[in-house]
Amino acid sequence: MSQKTFAEWPLGKIVVLVLVAAFAGLVFDLRYEHNHILAKHEIGWTPIIYSGIAVVVGAAGLALWDRGGRLLLQVIFAAGFVVGTLGFWYHGQGHILTNIGQMLSVWTGSHPNPVKKPPLLAPLAFAGIGLFGLLACSKHFTPRSSGTEQREERNGERAPALQGPRFS
Repeated sequence: MSQKTFAEWPLGKIVVLVLVAAFAGLVFDLRYEHNHILAKHEIGWTPIIYSGIAVVVGAAGLALWDRGGRLLLQVIFAAGFVVGTLGFWYHGQGHILTNIGQMLSVWTGSHPNPVKKPPLLAPLAFAGIGLFGLLACSKHFTPRSSGTEQREERNGERAPALQGPRFS
């Protein structure tokens, strides 16, 4: 079977490519943002290492998209929920409700000088990326070829591009 060009990729695969690029950016951003904490607390390496692994696994998953790559990607995206939850807990130092209250008090003006703390909600971005990744890898969002297109692909002919809905 011939390799599909980028223009023939399903939307889910393109979304995964964007998410893998986001992980690549997070490796560098988190290394900078966590620089002061890494010497004191090794747990600060967790999102950096996870993001780096996600880049490598993401590239492999994209290359093997129809041959087990989506399953591989689903595992790494599901791990984002664990990393995000752990980060949320550690950023809140175990006092989630108190920190949420302080965070909201800034909006009401009742806490004019907020204490400098790690951003409480930032780690939940990993859960969000994981959710988008799981949806993008789902078969539900991947178009299936028709029987005619599959026969043409087996006979070495190029299958016509999938057409979206027509709006008149």
